[in-house]
Amino acid sequence: MPRLAVLVCLVLAAIPLAGRAVASDCGGTVACACGDTVVRATLLDADLEACTQTGLVVGPGVTLDCRGHAIRGRSSRDGLLLAEAEGARVRGCTVEGFRIGIRVRGGHGQLVSENLLVGNRRGLAATEGASDVRFERNTVEASTEIGLYVGNGTADVSAVRNVIMNSAKENVEVVESKRFLLDDNVLGGITRYGFRLTDSPDVRVRGNEIQTGSIQVRGDSDGGTFLDDLVLGREGYDFRGIEDREGSWRFPDHNVIRGGAIPNAQRCFRFSGASFNEIDSVALGACATRPVELKTADGQAAIGNTIDGNATAGGSGGSAAGVCGGDRRCVCGDTLTASAELHADLVGCTRTGLRIASGVTLDCKGFALLGRSSSDGVLIDYADGARLRNCRIEGFAAGVRVRGGARQQLQDLLVRANEVGIRVEEGAAGTRIERAVVEQSRDSGIRATTVSEVAILGSFVSGSGKQNIELAGVDRALVQGNVLDERPRSALRLSDTTRTEVRANEIRSAGVELRGASSANLFADNRLLDQGFSLAGIEDRETGWRFPERNVFRGGEIPTAQHCFIFAGASDNLVEDVDFGSCAANPVELDTVDGHAATGNVW
Repeated sequence: MPRLAVLVCLVLAAIPLAGRAVASDCGGTVACACGDTVVRATLLDADLEACTQTGLVVGPGVTLDCRGHAIRGRSSRDGLLLAEAEGARVRGCTVEGFRIGIRVRGGHGQLVSENLLVGNRRGLAATEGASDVRFERNTVEASTEIGLYVGNGTADVSAVRNVIMNSAKENVEVVESKRFLLDDNVLGGITRYGFRLTDSPDVRVRGNEIQTGSIQVRGDSDGGTFLDDLVLGREGYDFRGIEDREGSWRFPDHNVIRGGAIPNAQRCFRFSGASFNEIDSVALGACATRPVELKTADGQAAIGNTIDGNATAGGSGGSAAGVCGGDRRCVCGDTLTASAELHADLVGCTRTGLRIASGVTLDCKGFALLGRSSSDGVLIDYADGARLRNCRIEGFAAGVRVRGGARQQLQDLLVRANEVGIRVEEGAAGTRIERAVVEQSRDSGIRATTVSEVAILGSFVSGSGKQNIELAGVDRALVQGNVLDERPRSALRLSDTTRTEVRANEIRSAGVELRGASSANLFADNRLLDQGFSLAGIEDRETGWRFPERNVFRGGEIPTAQHCFIFAGASDNLVEDVDFGSCAANPVELDTVDGHAATGNVW
């Protein structure tokens, strides 16, 4: 009996210990242990030591602030895993001793900021289709493989103001990712490559200090822009083809390297089979007498590459396909460097249809660019004064994309059946869209993001999957004389948009939305024939709620809407001289949001 009693006691004593080994939910007032899933906003109040599995899993919409505490492991798993965790945020964590320090696997809109990653196999990673992920102000040290890895079908991932040092292979590696942004980072220490890019189109690399290691661009990495980067190592840029298992080669073409400096490298640029890349205004040091090396790969010569407007030595290609304009006819994928007209449709474009350089005009004369591409129909990339006229554009991720630059003009376009019809973004200023017809966009018809003084005039936008016109983070826009039709989710949406005038538009279907800090906008003489205006706040996990305020709605008519104006927490707006129909008895509805009343509105 005594021996049996001892055995029972030992079994009972083991039960709680086994329970603690099982991962559970934590967060808020429930303390977290190794392996737990964080399901609500959490301030970590102690280190987690010697984790032998995943350190913590962070759930959707959750903010984890480690406040400098550490998560240390002896594990072949991840320190912090954000798996399909839409909108999750991680900051202030020290993560050490894992396969991947912080990994974003799938999902959308995650922010990873102000963390310290030390001695992991890979410091940071975004994989498996993750999109709109931002890595900001992190420090990554002594990774035994890669500092930051981005790959596996990701899109719109950005790395901003990080310090990544002493990675055994690459400080940053990007593989099969679209529209990656590397902005204002410091990459250094002992490493093989400062930045390595493979099969990743339309990247933006700007303002980085790459202290050691080269920049290598491989395979189908087309359409990238490298702006104002300081490359301090003994190797500069290396653009090269790669061969797949079936023996097919892929080469990086149509990239732009502009500004910045390469003071120390003996060889600044190598193009191995890579063609039609442009080098402009880069300050060269030791390599200045022979800055470019051209090599043939599998019989593919490196042609059409230019430096400061001149063909590179050994490159024959100024007149080859890839650069067009003037009397040189364009084919899919070309860059227009002199004003030109199209003389036939461009059919079956599988990459960017055409790129337009600064000061250049393309008049399609009614001919079409027809694609089956996840890139852009026409890309106007930091091209001041470029003009596009009389084109039909179908079948692209964006029919037309204006990225940066100033004073571009888009006139008399028919843009149909693209993901987004026309996109204007990244600080573009003074872009003018006139008399465009934009139809059947799967997302937005016209989208302007973080730009100023864009004008959308006399256009017809119809049948968009989300918004016919969307302005986000825009200042001093003009939207005038347009017709918006055919059942989008909203006809016009303004988010965090200021000092914009919306005049004399006919909105036949859906209504107008103002979201977030949209203030000091004027809506004058518009006809809303279906729904009315809706003004509502946006909640930010960091800064709280933002509400529209001080907007003026003057003149025009809303004949059939049951609710002409809904102010959800929106304050100090003025409605005057609007002709109400069905809603005349109660034209304005006031709602309180999160304790924020809609006050000071006048009608």
